[in-house]
Amino acid sequence: MNKYALACAFLASMTSILLGYDGAVISGASLFIKDDLKLTDTQIEILAGIINVSSLLGSVAAGRPHL
Repeated sequence: MNKYALACAFLASMTSILLGYDGAVISGASLFIKDDLKLTDTQIEILAGIINVSSLLGSVAAGRPHL
């Protein structure tokens, strides 16, 4: 078995798991965030969507190939 391919598959699955965990946390915390910051439903949706964008940027920065 190719160890590099196995490591890549493991890291990719961990990224998916952590993204799902972040989504679950923000959905539970959104009720408290909405009350504390007096945000509308649209603003909460934008806040939750930012998690996906920041996750994408973080994974691109962390997995940047060194050519």
